[in-house]
Amino acid sequence: MVMAFSSLDECINYHREQWGVPGVVVGIYRDGEVSLHQSGIGHLRADWPMRSDNLFRIASISKVFTATAAMMLKEEGKLDLDTPIKHYLPELHLEDPVAEASITMRHLLSHSSGIYGDFFDDFGADDRALAREVAHLHTIEQLTRPGELWHYCNSGFDLAGHVIATVAGQSYEDVIRDRIFDALGMERAGFFGHEMITWPHAVGHDPVEPLALQHETADQHYPRNNNPSGAILTNAEELLRFAAMHMNDGLFAGRQLISAPGARAMREIQIESGDFADHWGIGWDIRNYGKATLYGHGGSTCGFQSQLTIYPEKQFAICIWTNSGHGRLSINPIEAWILEQEHGLTKPVPGTIELEPAELSRLVGRYRQPLGELDVTLNDRGLRISGVSFNLDDGSRTRLPETTVQPITRDRFIVLDGPHQGEIVNFFPRESDPPVFLRRHGRLFRRA
Repeated sequence: MVMAFSSLDECINYHREQWGVPGVVVGIYRDGEVSLHQSGIGHLRADWPMRSDNLFRIASISKVFTATAAMMLKEEGKLDLDTPIKHYLPELHLEDPVAEASITMRHLLSHSSGIYGDFFDDFGADDRALAREVAHLHTIEQLTRPGELWHYCNSGFDLAGHVIATVAGQSYEDVIRDRIFDALGMERAGFFGHEMITWPHAVGHDPVEPLALQHETADQHYPRNNNPSGAILTNAEELLRFAAMHMNDGLFAGRQLISAPGARAMREIQIESGDFADHWGIGWDIRNYGKATLYGHGGSTCGFQSQLTIYPEKQFAICIWTNSGHGRLSINPIEAWILEQEHGLTKPVPGTIELEPAELSRLVGRYRQPLGELDVTLNDRGLRISGVSFNLDDGSRTRLPETTVQPITRDRFIVLDGPHQGEIVNFFPRESDPPVFLRRHGRLFRRA
């Protein structure tokens, strides 16, 4: 249920303070007009007040820029979304030879390549960093067949960025600057700390432990080879120019950056996603609000969490960002309040069902992936999920908050309690007993 507030500023302040989030900026685009709101602190250590024009790392919203660049190159005749990327990268070597020969840009840009998604090794800061990451992708697991299943894949977007750079004959960063930043007048946008420091900017923070109100400055280093999946630095007003271009089907200030059919094609359903959103397009997530369809992308890195949502039918967009590693807990209710106030939209909540104990027992077990493990056990309301996350740098383990999930279908569950209430958990394959994978927060965990 969306809480009642007398103003957007009251809503922002309440949800920021509820979770100890240092600062929040909200930008709203309505029929060509932009309004900006800010609350809190831009950097706790320096006690900088938050500014609405502060630069921030938009994290995975960068993926929509990567997808947009791919569509531009397609329209220039340099790239085809359905040609195996091996055609553009003959040297490509992946763990699975079938996937190596068949993965396309469409797979990469819709998180359906099947490659393990969170490969964050640092391959240096020079122009060859991205190529070196791609040369090491054979060391990570091919989890599913290309096109078989959606799961969130940073590694796939880095690979897509390397294809883009290769066919364009430029660095990935120069492709984005030349074709998008410059065309939209995003003069403050960039990728690197030395670009950010010359403009007003915020600093990312992480809670000292999961769900803690107290925060500390987060590590601000971001590997260059991961730039295509999450590095862009910009501010709310500039990000809303990008949103406006897409809502106007590729047109901005009289210039057609991508064709109207190309912009609309990016918003077409490519695959069912199920937990982050209902479906995924080319770059965009796709969320159904009854008769309304919204498109967007969130992001999380270096102590920043963010969200961009567009509603093309109404020429309406929302940008929300926080300088907190759990800022999503503030972003979600703020966005929900705005959508209800502005357009009467609320996200439908799926109904739950009862399953026999034997049906629930088939799902019980431990599920693992390189960054953590989850334990699924029975409780009197359905299933309980607990677990730990792994820090691969120092070997530490952090216990995650327990949560209860209840079935929507035989293999699809909804979180009933805690800060992640309403999120979806899936088990795959649907016909398998027991299942092979649990999918939560977009990640696949393999049954141990």
